[in-house]
Amino acid sequence: MANPSNHAPRSHSNAPQAQNRPAPKVIKKKTQTKRSFSGKVAGLTDLFKLTIAKVIKHDSGATEGAHPEYQPNEFTQYEHTHPYRTFDKAGKACDYCVPIGGHFHIVKTEAGDTPDEPMRVIDVSPPMVMGTRTEKGRKVQIPVPANNYDFHTHEAEYVRSCKFETSSTNFEAAAVVAFDAQKTAPVAGVVTE
Repeated sequence: MANPSNHAPRSHSNAPQAQNRPAPKVIKKKTQTKRSFSGKVAGLTDLFKLTIAKVIKHDSGATEGAHPEYQPNEFTQYEHTHPYRTFDKAGKACDYCVPIGGHFHIVKTEAGDTPDEPMRVIDVSPPMVMGTRTEKGRKVQIPVPANNYDFHTHEAEYVRSCKFETSSTNFEAAAVVAFDAQKTAPVAGVVTE
């Protein structure tokens, strides 16, 4: 058997040297996560009727910037109501009533005193329409006042409550599937063989 002390030391001059690498960065986890459900989700929605109020409508459009005080023949007034639900079919909270007469109202609610009580409507805005604004280079739609002369609001009257069930469909995934299906759908008027 060979004596290990008799061996000459190996030369490491051609061997690669170990390099000091920086420690891996700590990856911070997102603190906000969205709850995901499987199966069906059940909830309650309350139906309200925003009571009768008169809306002032600029019908002719002949005079730009017209005002009912100065050009009364270009305006009509009529009574109307709006339905309002606290949650839609997908279980998302509704901020607006149903549009009627070219406008809608922002509706603010709060929970009842007990779980058996319906939500309470605490505020109804003047008439609103959707306007566009640029935020961070993107156009977004936001509610803006419908005009500078009609400031009617409504009282809210509770009608009834109902239970709803919604499936946990991933709406973003469904939109991607629909978009891909549209790309492969036949074009109207084009015959393929």
